[in-house]
Amino acid sequence: MPGLTLLLLALWLGLLTTGLYMVALLVLGKRSWRDRKFVKHWMWLWAALLVVSTVIHMWGPREEPAPEPTPAPAPVLSDELASGIVIPRPVTYSM
Repeated sequence: MPGLTLLLLALWLGLLTTGLYMVALLVLGKRSWRDRKFVKHWMWLWAALLVVSTVIHMWGPREEPAPEPTPAPAPVLSDELASGIVIPRPVTYSM
């Protein structure tokens, strides 16, 4: 299938180049949206570009999703917490 993929890519690049050329004609004022033939070509061109883009996307290589990393262990804050015995500290208030 690599040959077909390269053919589709070449076709896509050709369509894109033609589309950019048509945009340049519009910008330079050599063509107009009132020109019926130009508008028909414009619509067919961008429809073909959409179809070729969709085919390339569907036939492109699939990436396997990365496996979820294992969660890291919770950090140990002190030796008291590591032993599982929590000694409450007295609360002192100062002014």
